[in-house]
Amino acid sequence: MSRFHIMMPADLKTRMKRSIPLGLRSEFIRSAISMAVDAAEEHGAGFLGLMMAGEVVFRPNPKKKGGQNLTTSEGRD
Repeated sequence: MSRFHIMMPADLKTRMKRSIPLGLRSEFIRSAISMAVDAAEEHGAGFLGLMMAGEVVFRPNPKKKGGQNLTTSEGRD
């Protein structure tokens, strides 16, 4: 099984974050986009496909105050 690795330039990350309308630029939205971009870089195209299919969701991490974590649909309550 081959593993894909996506490298995104820093300016692309910045452009993705800035493309959100001003009304939606909450801290959660910014951190969610940042985590999604970082996860796609780290885990590759397969992870990006899971995100697009709705198999990866964002939900609060009770162990981190104000933090968020990524989880798969298997972990949904």
